[in-house]
Amino acid sequence: MQIHQLSATELAAAVRDGQLRPTEVLEHTLRRAEELGPVVGAFSALTPEHAQRQALVAEELIDATPFDDLLPPLLGVPCPIKDMAAVEGLPFEGGSLALRGLRALHTDGIATLLAHAGSLMIGKTATPEFGLSCYTEPEGLPPARTPWDLTRGAGGSSGGPMQRTPVGARGSPCRGSRFASAPDRERDGGWGPPSRPDPTGRRARALRPEWIYLTNLIIENESAVLSRHSS
Repeated sequence: MQIHQLSATELAAAVRDGQLRPTEVLEHTLRRAEELGPVVGAFSALTPEHAQRQALVAEELIDATPFDDLLPPLLGVPCPIKDMAAVEGLPFEGGSLALRGLRALHTDGIATLLAHAGSLMIGKTATPEFGLSCYTEPEGLPPARTPWDLTRGAGGSSGGPMQRTPVGARGSPCRGSRFASAPDRERDGGWGPPSRPDPTGRRARALRPEWIYLTNLIIENESAVLSRHSS
């Protein structure tokens, strides 16, 4: 059985038991991501340097930890992040041409939790513009296709994350995706409005400066984007 055929729990166990090294898992997964990602439209960006740093830290932790049960649960397991969640210093475009080239100024809660769990963030997965449509065909990127039938779309807004298994990655949770529960989305603050009234005002923090910046950037670039589409 090859690395990409292992489940997340099997892969995590193999890493903890010393059967596989995180750098070995990462090399295999990135190779498949580079080969198959464009075919199925899985990624908006790969982040090999970021993942390599995480893999090296994971190996240092394994070597320094005397008991396997003290290791993080997802240590060495590849797990990309949907491009609706921010990871500081990495691309954060939300599937939008208007935000092409933008890099995040902070790291969202879900990405922080996955990093603390030991996962390797190999890239950002594709999403429709701001996750709004039911198909995933972001401007300038390959459309997301189901790997079982490339004539069919992978849906949305998690069209890119749906391709994680063929390339050997595990999960691609994000606020607002089907991998995140409603309480998690509300705790971390989402792109959209609250799903129910919030008399406590706890979701007010969702309107942090970066969201305001993104909104202003979209408005400022609207005419340029429309002009580019029409040319």
